[in-house]
Amino acid sequence: MLRSNDRFAEFWPDYLRAHRKPGTRICHYIATLWGVSLSLYGIATLQIGYVIAAIAGGYALAIGSHYAFRDGKTLVGRSAVMGACADFRMIGLALMGRLDDEFRKYGIADKESSGK
Repeated sequence: MLRSNDRFAEFWPDYLRAHRKPGTRICHYIATLWGVSLSLYGIATLQIGYVIAAIAGGYALAIGSHYAFRDGKTLVGRSAVMGACADFRMIGLALMGRLDDEFRKYGIADKESSGK
């Protein structure tokens, strides 16, 4: 549930911590691409089933990745909307080669890759 005092600036570092492992991030990239692509197809062809499948499949993959890669809890219960916005921000930063800078900015490291 969205807390009334929760702002994106406060949400973002928690989101990064929850997505510190590369496997979790890759699953989120795929889930977001799946969700956007299938939603657009469903809208373009006026087939609501594709939109529903896009949302359900995207969330299932994204949420499942946190358990598959032992990242811990998801943040979807805190704010699904901010989580979706953060997914797009994460993808944008990754495409621009700036995601590692964000992790460093907040002092977040992948325990597996950093050896800690």
